[in-house]
Parts: sequence; structure tokens; C-alpha cells
Amino acid sequence: MDKGADEKILDFISEAEKREARKDNFNGSLIKISDRYYEFEEKSFFDEKLKIYIPNNFENMPLEERKLNVSLDTIYGRSHWIYNI
Repeated sequence: MDKGADEKILDFISEAEKREARKDNFNGSLIKISDRYYEFEEKSFFDEKLKIYIPNNFENMPLEERKLNVSLDTIYGRSHWIYNI
């Protein structure tokens, strides 16, 4: 038997609340990677069309340091964001 409209709406709201709870649990949490702990925060890119969690101690790498790393510009095209610790 198909679910009624009310049940579908309740299911949708429940799933949205679960996603928000997972996001809240991750934001600001300490995550252990190898023997180091990182605190993550949400970062927005491309006029807030893309949001991801990255460690909050990552900084935008200066252009001079980017040139010392593998040149992503020649491999993938111009790279606007390169983060480092």
C-alpha cells in the first residue's frame, strides 16, 4: 500500500532532521587522523554552491608556496584554492 501524502511529508522532515543532526555533530568535532586531531568546519566555494568540511587550521596557501608544489595549473588548469596546515 502506498504511503499517504502526510506520511511522505513526515518521512522527508525526519530525513532532513537526521542530516542536520549529522552536520551539527561533525561541525566543530575533533576527528583523529593517524596520531593527530583535527577540528573541522564548513567551508563554502563557488558562490556557496559547494560546501565541504575541512580542518579549521587549514589556510589558503600563498601563491609562492603553490609554485613550489606540483603545478596543478599545468595538469588541471588554474587552481584557486589550495589549503595547507
